[in-house]
Amino acid sequence: MNVSIARATFLHAITPVHAGTGQVASVVDLPTARERATGWPFIPGSSLRGVLRDEARQLRSADWVRNVFGPEPDEKVDFSGRIHISDQLILFFPARSFFGTFAFITCPLALTRMIRDFSAIGVKPPFRGPVPVPGESQAHVLPDTALTRANKAYLEDLDLNATPDAQAKSIADGLAQVLFPQDSDIFLKRFALVSDAVFDFLCETATDISARIRLNDDTKTVEHGALWYEESVPAEAVFYGFAINAKYGHTEDSNVLQFFDQIDGRTIQIGGSAGVGRGLVRLIVGGKP
Repeated sequence: MNVSIARATFLHAITPVHAGTGQVASVVDLPTARERATGWPFIPGSSLRGVLRDEARQLRSADWVRNVFGPEPDEKVDFSGRIHISDQLILFFPARSFFGTFAFITCPLALTRMIRDFSAIGVKPPFRGPVPVPGESQAHVLPDTALTRANKAYLEDLDLNATPDAQAKSIADGLAQVLFPQDSDIFLKRFALVSDAVFDFLCETATDISARIRLNDDTKTVEHGALWYEESVPAEAVFYGFAINAKYGHTEDSNVLQFFDQIDGRTIQIGGSAGVGRGLVRLIVGGKP
């Protein structure tokens, strides 16, 4: 891919997000989309692309939208457009905490993969490695954390030894400047770096599972067969990905990604269940020149 310019995209969940798989894989009727290799939740790039196209229709001309996002489905031509939207990968997963209410948890693999991905796309990451690696019974926190008492952190059902770490603080400070520039204290006091195994466990077991029903209009009772269980990623989760302006011979526009700078900070809706308030996320754009 001949990449001329790119932006990092971060999605901070304001409400639970259901980006479903469209199939039943377990006792949960509508599970959230998960990466095949890691089992971690993610948001497919196709889900975000359609939302961004709708945003562009409000701000740019129809020709600009077509050139950048590609033709409409009913057109008889086929080209990809100039913008490529990647899948949005999990960076922080919110976990209940006995102290501090909840924690923004991440792990070495998620952070290291983020550094690798940023470097591959040509966007400067908000922090430098190396990433510290806590043990499976440890959580690296910041000195003024709200998550601990007597050097213990209690996340969901886990009892972890909390250890302040200088490199973890450097990572958290860099991410706070990008993700929460106005209220970084909330983030920094709840930052926790846990092991890959703990992160795996919480991503698997700490999602929202909601029972949903459809009522019969006449009897106001549950319609026969209209009870289902739906999985969502909890509010406060943070995902990252990329918007790439790729040159494939279409009309040159070196300012394509200025559109993303324009919508930085907007609240958009991702995934299903919009009618019940799911999927509201804050879009944060990084990697600006």
